[in-house]
This record gives sequence, C-alpha cells and structure tokens, in this order.
Amino acid sequence: MKRIYGYRCTICGKEYPFGPELMTCPVCGEKGILDVVFDYGEVKKTLNRESLAKDRDNSMWRYRALMPLRGSGSRCADAGGPPRSCCCWRGWRRA
Repeated sequence: MKRIYGYRCTICGKEYPFGPELMTCPVCGEKGILDVVFDYGEVKKTLNRESLAKDRDNSMWRYRALMPLRGSGSRCADAGGPPRSCCCWRGWRRA
C-alpha cells in the first residue's frame, strides 16, 4: 500500500510493516493500540483542499485516500451514511 508505511504502537513506539492481520502491538498486548503511519507525500497527491472542496460526499468515503483500501476502494453505494442505510444491511434484513 503506497499511502501507508506501517503501524506505530501508541505505548512503546515500536513500528511494524502494514498488514491487515495486525491490530495491536505484539509487545504491549491489548493496550498497545497501533496508529497508522501515512506517507503524506503520497496522500497529498489525491487528498488536498481543492479535492475536498469539490467532493460533496459528506460520508466517510470523502476521506478514502486515508483508508487502507486496495485499488479504487469500491464500496456499497450507501455505506458510510446513517445507520441502517447501507444496502448491504437492508439486503441482510430481507433475507
């Protein structure tokens, strides 16, 4: 993932490479929350004041450049909106 260097533990400061399987610091345990370390030079190519001003999407997807998504970050059309608005959730309810 070009936008993300890896993770940094909020307690001990140890850094780890990016990987979806890592949620907490192996050294500090559950309390060792991992912050994402971004390559802000890479993020700046797609997320800047101008791009935010043009984007009228008020959901979380406005900030997709900061999310650890592969490719274009395709998503459910309703995801990120009010609770229970996601078409995936509605589909699950109908089943």
